[in-house]
Parts: sequence; structure tokens; C-alpha cells
Amino acid sequence: MILLRVAAGALVLAHGLVHLLYLADDVAEFSLERSWPVPDGVRRAVALGLIAGTVVAFAALALALWGVPGLSSAWPAITVGAGLFSMVLLVLFW
Repeated sequence: MILLRVAAGALVLAHGLVHLLYLADDVAEFSLERSWPVPDGVRRAVALGLIAGTVVAFAALALALWGVPGLSSAWPAITVGAGLFSMVLLVLFW
């Protein structure tokens, strides 16, 4: 059971870190330079905030899965938050 929690946490952490690919040039269809609803002046700041929030939320979720006190009981809420950050980032910048 412990091995399963470690593996699940590692996969969740890796998924969160994949969102850093938004910072690379021309990776798939993701770009910080294009967004249909976000104005040019705040586009980069919004994108960086969402990327940071997504990575932090998935890292917190990994820690929760690994049983860190204070986070382990909050994993359902952290999961929803991480998913929302990721979804908003995808919708705005894909």
C-alpha cells in the first residue's frame, strides 16, 4: 500500500511539473503569447500566476498523498483546486 501511495504521489507531482512546459517556446499548442480572453498587458502575469498555482497545488497534493500531516486529510480539496488551476490554464492559453 505504501508503494502505491509513493507511486501515485510521484505521478501527481510529475503531472504538476509538466505545466512548466508552458514556459518553453513552441511546445505543442501551448503559448503564453496567445490567449483569446486575456488582454495583452496582463497576459504574462496571469499565465505565470496560474502556472505557479498549478505546480504548487499538485506538489501539495503529492505531499498529501504521501501522508504529510495537515495535508493528508485535505487531499480532496487540494485535488479540486489543482484541477481547477490546470483547467483554467488550459482554457486560457491553449
